[in-house]
This record gives sequence, C-alpha cells and structure tokens, in this order.
Amino acid sequence: MAQAASSGDATAMANLDADFHETMITACNHKLLHEIWAPIQARTRRYLILRTRYLQHSLEDAVLSHDQLLTA
Repeated sequence: MAQAASSGDATAMANLDADFHETMITACNHKLLHEIWAPIQARTRRYLILRTRYLQHSLEDAVLSHDQLLTA
C-alpha cells in the first residue's frame, strides 16, 4: 500500500485496501462475518476505488490508518 500511495496510484491503492479488508475478514475465521462480506465484496471494492480516487485527501493517511489496525 505504501508503494501505491507514494506513486499516487489511487486505483492500486483502492484494490490493495479491499484486499487488506478481505484478508482481515478471512483471518478472523468468523463464518457469519464472511457470509456478510461475500455478497458485498464487489460493491465494496468499487466503492473503495471511487472513494480513493475522488475523496481520499491523502493516500499516505490511508496507509497510516491501516498500519494502526495491524499494530492494534
């Protein structure tokens, strides 16, 4: 994510963001959470792409927020 952010690649950043959340959901091994995620995954990915392209003020801030989740 940091590399995509530093190069300003919003689409790659959004796809990595979606991959991050999918990985977290899979790692939880929580059946209900996975069942909820599965049908909305594609729609959420599209939302993240649009949000990152048009609304995210700083790609680096997004990386920082994900790093904080990983260290929590």
